[in-house]
Amino acid sequence: MKLLIITTGGTVGQEKDENHVSISTEVDHSMDFFKSDLIPKNIDLSFENLYNCDSSNVTPKHWEKIVRCLLENHDNYDAFIITHGTNTLDYTCAALTFMLERFNKPIVLTGAQLPLAVLR
Repeated sequence: MKLLIITTGGTVGQEKDENHVSISTEVDHSMDFFKSDLIPKNIDLSFENLYNCDSSNVTPKHWEKIVRCLLENHDNYDAFIITHGTNTLDYTCAALTFMLERFNKPIVLTGAQLPLAVLR
């Protein structure tokens, strides 16, 4: 299975500093989690960092960029995961539903209350 993980920012892609305060990063280091032994070896993962944006600042231009990425990569992957901030995740989900009406592959849109790299 070939899976494309598309990062757009939000808490899920942040890191924690020494004071345990969330900070945004230009490079999404927390995605190293997906390269761990927890991921089955038969899944071929690729990453596309579209932008690193607080989801409160997401606009239709950001949705267009996500859709363009999905359409350009449609034939190369079996499924897609999009990491996103939780503040406007529902708006992005609704927009993508209308913009990708005939997209025939799984798309998972996900956010988090804690960065992915923070274990509970």
